[in-house]
Amino acid sequence: MQRKAFTLIELLVVIAIIAILAAILFPVFAQAKQAAKSITCISNEKQIGLSFQMYLGDNDDSLPVVYYQDSQDAQDWTGELASGFWAPNGPTQIAYAKTHSIRALFNPYVKNDGVWKCPSDSSTDLTYKQSSWFTSYPYRFYMFYTWSGAASGDQKNRTYNLSSFQKPANTWIFNEAVPYHDLRSQPNIPAGYAGCCWQPNVKMNFIFMDGHAKSHAIDQAIGHGFWPYPPFISYDKNWPRKGWDGGWPIEDTD
Repeated sequence: MQRKAFTLIELLVVIAIIAILAAILFPVFAQAKQAAKSITCISNEKQIGLSFQMYLGDNDDSLPVVYYQDSQDAQDWTGELASGFWAPNGPTQIAYAKTHSIRALFNPYVKNDGVWKCPSDSSTDLTYKQSSWFTSYPYRFYMFYTWSGAASGDQKNRTYNLSSFQKPANTWIFNEAVPYHDLRSQPNIPAGYAGCCWQPNVKMNFIFMDGHAKSHAIDQAIGHGFWPYPPFISYDKNWPRKGWDGGWPIEDTD
């Protein structure tokens, strides 16, 4: 008995069904893949948080400090370079990052350099490449109290101590350079500003002083910046949302 071939209409119906299923499933698969990357990021950050605790244990609960003697010409951006917010520019800065950055300080405690990069981050190069970030998770800039150009006299020999913070579990010390898993910007942002003007409910991962890592809405944890002008809101990742008190950082999230 001869089998009946598909008619053109039947073939088109099958193609339409496949297209509908693909339209439904592909976003689900993409979300699942992104969720897996986010979980990996949190795992990385927890390892960095643990290394922070180990560093404190070896340094009488004193927080990391910027090494400034080799970088006096760098002035006030030395802290940003050491923390990982600043991409090294030129051989001198690359050499400084390799030996004195937050990654270098934590090398004895972080055995796998891969934990410093989020799988969703395509701009970080862990080899300290020219003009590239060397970590997805910068240390909070103003925790470096003694960066060159911003402190004077004996202040350059001071550092924060764990006892300086009333609620270490509520104070973040590392954060993602950008919200890798949710990059939604505010609508109608002027050209060139999208990277600083995310929607307030966009979530970013943070590492806290007690070593735990958690995702929080940006507007809950990070202070507002000064550019561009209203009605747009920008975020300055160096500043906590609830401000500062006498120069000391207060708790950022509940």
